[in-house]
Amino acid sequence: MQQSISTRKISSEEQKPGGLSAGTDSNGLLQRQAYIRPITASLVPPEEHTVTSLLVTLPRNISYTFAPTTPPLPRRELYDVRMQLMAEDNYPVASAWNDPITVADLFHVDIHAHVYEGGLKSWECSHDLVAYFSQEYKYSIDLAGSRVLELGCGTALPTLFLLRQMLVGGQSGEFVLADYNVDVLRLVTLPNIFLMWAAATQRLPGNMIGVCGEFATSQTLKEEFSMDLERRGIVLRFISGAWGKKMVQLLGETMFDMVIGSETIYSPTSIQDFTEVLLSSLKSNGRGLVAAKRVYFGVGGSIEEFVMTIKRHKDWGMMTVRELVEIGVGRVIVEVSKKT
Repeated sequence: MQQSISTRKISSEEQKPGGLSAGTDSNGLLQRQAYIRPITASLVPPEEHTVTSLLVTLPRNISYTFAPTTPPLPRRELYDVRMQLMAEDNYPVASAWNDPITVADLFHVDIHAHVYEGGLKSWECSHDLVAYFSQEYKYSIDLAGSRVLELGCGTALPTLFLLRQMLVGGQSGEFVLADYNVDVLRLVTLPNIFLMWAAATQRLPGNMIGVCGEFATSQTLKEEFSMDLERRGIVLRFISGAWGKKMVQLLGETMFDMVIGSETIYSPTSIQDFTEVLLSSLKSNGRGLVAAKRVYFGVGGSIEEFVMTIKRHKDWGMMTVRELVEIGVGRVIVEVSKKT
């Protein structure tokens, strides 16, 4: 089926729907400075969701654009998410959320603690991680048989890059995508993976920054998506809920070659739980890659606190693999690995 496509510049309001309080850097990427609501709900327990259960909620058409990454990665437009939410009869009460939040709240609040953790937007450190992968794997990448876990995945840009490499390279592997909100998984994570598959298999037109369009998602295409991934040996798993011991238990004995996270240490209250899942999930020769700001003003998290948390685990070490110094808060990517 022919898809509609056009080219235009993405406006700042589209990057910050409803006038978000989050700032932007010189490239217009969202900075997690966080307008945060106080905690009014208990933590959501982790739960696994099948690909089929998430595919069912895909709308007939997905409006998309290509993120300013190298290579450009397809992602669902935020206004399209808003339209789907407004059209759903069961909204604003979502089954996995203990405290109802309105459509307007989603686009005026960066974080509503224990309710919505900002996963509908692409934050700038996820772009940093894609840039790091793009440079590190500039000439070749061997992901054959790899297991990758992305914590706090949201729009999942780093996973999209790795999935693209796997699809183009004809390699097999497993991706586990975890986000606090099941609605984030169904509204942006799975749709973006669907779009990435369509782009890598020549079903989605355009591969340039600024290109946008609508992609029809028929039942036949959904079935092709599932069957093609199965044929290639690519496994997708989705988990919602809070980090910590219960998520470690849910993951079971599965160990990962790579555990990645971007903008995941902004809250001091969750750094320990994030670290527990990270270290418990890595193989002895695995890599943990965490992209973050040096400090999160107004929220309290910092890379320094994360480093101190890692240091309490004597068998693990870390090093900085990428540092970005711009006007304002600096950003880094640190690699966590087991000491030899």
